[in-house]
Amino acid sequence: MQGTRWLQGLSLAVAAGLGVWLFAGTGAWLAHQWWTGEYYTHGHLVVAVAAWLAWRGLRRAGHEPSWAGLPVLAAGLGGHLWAQALRAPYLSAGMLLVSLGGLALWWGGWPALRAVAFPLAFCTLAVPLPLTEALAFPLQAASARAAAWLVGLWGVPATFTGGEVTLQSCALTVGAPCSGLRSMVAMAAVGALAAWGLEGPLWGRALAFVAAVPVAWLANVLRVAALLTAAHLWGTEAALGAFHTFSSPLFFLLGVVALLALAWGMGCRDLRSGL
Repeated sequence: MQGTRWLQGLSLAVAAGLGVWLFAGTGAWLAHQWWTGEYYTHGHLVVAVAAWLAWRGLRRAGHEPSWAGLPVLAAGLGGHLWAQALRAPYLSAGMLLVSLGGLALWWGGWPALRAVAFPLAFCTLAVPLPLTEALAFPLQAASARAAAWLVGLWGVPATFTGGEVTLQSCALTVGAPCSGLRSMVAMAAVGALAAWGLEGPLWGRALAFVAAVPVAWLANVLRVAALLTAAHLWGTEAALGAFHTFSSPLFFLLGVVALLALAWGMGCRDLRSGL
């Protein structure tokens, strides 16, 4: 028994070292996307929260090493090599999560895998996907159209063409940062965390997760409408100055509050036991 544990520990250490070497480039790509990209700046926060949840879960989980983790790890490493050949770093990032699941199963057995299942799934929301760029322009146009219609309700004349909104005194372009895509991706992470971390009916938690994206989009439309109103009342400089900067986190926080209020209204009112 002691010899088997020693062999398993040595094998696990070698496999972990091999994984670090193979996935170093993927880790560098993820870090670059999180710090310099437009839509996944929340990625490092997602990983930090996931690491904390995994640590707490593993502390309470039993330790029953299982060789069943070896084929899972092998599949993750093999999938990574395939993703490298395809030049698809986002697939490689997914294989990194598969490999970590295999390591958890190998090291601690099924209890350990259950403990890290949600944290690993949560990390998928930090993986930049290639379709985000394709979604940006349609969202820009949709946000501009909705905001122009909204400000018209309170007497601000506005017309739109694509992502550009024309007021009486100026024209503003709803660019990629104002498309709402970044807040939608980040709100999806908030919704996933709320759906997992709150106690309540399954349908209510599922709806809280599904509602995260439309809530974020609506919050962004309100932000763009507020900017258009500011430009109409006080000019372009007022709209694109400090108000433009602080309105982004402000309306995102309002979206978070709205999402949590929705979850509360559906009976999800208590924190998950153990948190």
